[in-house]
Amino acid sequence: MGAKRVGAARLVLLLGVLSLAAGADRARAAGYAVGHESVSGSGTAYAGGAAAASDASTIHSNPAGLTRLDGDQMIVGIQGIIPFIDFDNSGAVLFDGTPTTGGEGGDGGKEAVIPNLYFLWDLESGVKLGLGINAPFGLITKYDPDWVGRYSEITTSVKTININPSAAARLTDRLSVGAGLNLQYVRAKLLQAIDFGTICVSQIGAATCAGTFGLAPQANDGTGFVSGEDFGYGFNLGLLYEDKERYHDAIK
Repeated sequence: MGAKRVGAARLVLLLGVLSLAAGADRARAAGYAVGHESVSGSGTAYAGGAAAASDASTIHSNPAGLTRLDGDQMIVGIQGIIPFIDFDNSGAVLFDGTPTTGGEGGDGGKEAVIPNLYFLWDLESGVKLGLGINAPFGLITKYDPDWVGRYSEITTSVKTININPSAAARLTDRLSVGAGLNLQYVRAKLLQAIDFGTICVSQIGAATCAGTFGLAPQANDGTGFVSGEDFGYGFNLGLLYEDKERYHDAIK
């Protein structure tokens, strides 16, 4: 079974551009994949998620699993994430080797509420139709505005919404197939400090910067803000083969 997460390539590209603009690896390494697409999946740590098909949220992990469900369903989930990010400064410096001033930023993790919604329609023909709405990528990091890493980032935010209409059917008593279309919107924002003093000194010298413009390294910061959004699409395909004899023996 293969799955293609919609908009992932565009999201990675967008975050890469932001991180290059910031001159840091923070956006690439932050782990913006939420990984909490359903309450039932989180409850089992997504063990066997491709074959579990415990409810309509199987739309996300394997749409073929819809054939194991009977009747119409609506699944509503709300999950909370309380991250903790602690930065330990072990010698941050500017490009010229000057130690960077500032504290360690405090707790950079920010609480988030992750909603998800799934529908299943059981048609008389045996075909199953589904609709999933979730947020596969997201979260916010926010540090003190005068922290030691302010020239890389102060606040980073990524938000997505994924809409996943799906359909599934049995080919035989044991083999089922499923397919879905993923429509995903993503928006990313980055706020960082700009060291106008150091920029001035590197271009025209310390004496001129201090005497003419009154600028000194790390003493005359400004801020820069970058945002971007995009819309992408993709698909997910699934197969499910059931060994019914072993399944019934296992649950006896």
